[in-house]
Amino acid sequence: MASGAGITLVPESVAEQYSRPDITYVPVPDAERDEVLLAWEASRRSPLITAFARLAPLADPARAEEP
Repeated sequence: MASGAGITLVPESVAEQYSRPDITYVPVPDAERDEVLLAWEASRRSPLITAFARLAPLADPARAEEP
């Protein structure tokens, strides 16, 4: 921004892994969790897609037990 100030919502992971002295992260405890969805063309049969789809839930420990 031209004024050098701004507000944006970012995932907690960004606040944990990206720190700068000129940025302040303020938790918003009552914000709803965001959801990331995976989608791909049904005709694509790549082993990489299958592996990624299988491993992606492990990035969220709360969902890691889902099939």
